[in-house]
Amino acid sequence: DTFRAAAVAFPTCGDQASSPHLKLFRLLKGREGREEAAYRELELYCGIDGAAFEPRRLIAAWKAARKDWAGADQLYREANFIDPFSRELHLRWARVLQELGREEEVRREL
Repeated sequence: DTFRAAAVAFPTCGDQASSPHLKLFRLLKGREGREEAAYRELELYCGIDGAAFEPRRLIAAWKAARKDWAGADQLYREANFIDPFSRELHLRWARVLQELGREEEVRREL
């Protein structure tokens, strides 16, 4: 409840150390039945912090595991814009692109 109140009071807090959205993500992620709510908090944080590479990568992997290929593609694209040198990102993104049938882009990522 405290973190929810903080998120309402400070909806644009982008500081990774004190962001209520990141705290809510960590709190909700481990709770049964709250995983989707946890990732919504992470998405809210990404809307605040345009340079949040790791949160985008985490959400993209989560969406890919749920077969939300278009959502994963968008987040990997955003993460790549932030850090184009992450080999792991390119490999995971290639898998998503393959699922979307975009073979030319798959070859680019590999």
